[in-house]
Amino acid sequence: MSKHAMTFLGIILSLVPIAVALVAYFHLFPEIIPNHFDFAGNVTAWSSSSSAFLLGGILTGANLLCVLCMAFVEPLLAAGLVHGVRNASTARWVLLGTVVVVDLVDLFITGMQYRTCVQLGLI
Repeated sequence: MSKHAMTFLGIILSLVPIAVALVAYFHLFPEIIPNHFDFAGNVTAWSSSSSAFLLGGILTGANLLCVLCMAFVEPLLAAGLVHGVRNASTARWVLLGTVVVVDLVDLFITGMQYRTCVQLGLI
């Protein structure tokens, strides 16, 4: 896959957390959602559903930082700022994999919040 295609794919995948937050806020969550649980599974803290934007925004920012590093991996390698990989192609694949993992974490957290809202009868 070319450098530009990987960067484009990274940008598209980077927008997944904020898209999930928008869908969750406008279509799935009630106004108040559980956001913290004890070890027994009891809700210990509640927040407004707009907190989904905070999580989505932070994860989108982290993903875009990975894509920025992906776009400029050659100068970063030349400066000795990338360790554990020997070439730019491998570094790009690692960064793209990081973006995918962050997307999966976001989907998992949002899914768990939705499931809890359903179990508590909020939806």
